[in-house]
Amino acid sequence: MTRPVVLMMISLLFYIAWLPANANESHSGKIRTDLLLAHTQDTVPHATVIFYRAYFPKYFSNVKTAPIYINDSLVHELKANTFISFNIAKEGKIRVAVDKKQQTEIEFKLKFGKEYFFRVDVTGGVFNTEASIESVTNAIGKEEIGMLPKKAFKEQ
Repeated sequence: MTRPVVLMMISLLFYIAWLPANANESHSGKIRTDLLLAHTQDTVPHATVIFYRAYFPKYFSNVKTAPIYINDSLVHELKANTFISFNIAKEGKIRVAVDKKQQTEIEFKLKFGKEYFFRVDVTGGVFNTEASIESVTNAIGKEEIGMLPKKAFKEQ
């Protein structure tokens, strides 16, 4: 066997060994939706908050989901190469984070009628992953969401 094939087989074995250990990883919280509106309730004043994980080829994207917290409540588990949008019916200060300890927290003032985009990233190796979040402009958010695979739009 050639060296690249051996390296690929070793990394596949590490990946297979890692999956069972992390398959039942919990963020110890029920997903809450009390701040969120159904996507069809456009008559109620709201702002739209959109979280996405920028496109990575399937074989290079991290398989771990990123937990999305709004005001300390878990609202979604974001997969690689996907996005989720929420209509929020409460103006004022909002906190978003991608970890339970709120070390990645971003606080901003939410106003009705606006859209807010957040890029979520999961980095690290097989055994040590870390999630991060950053606010991006509407133009960048729309452009990067447009590059996601078509199946990301079917899940909405």
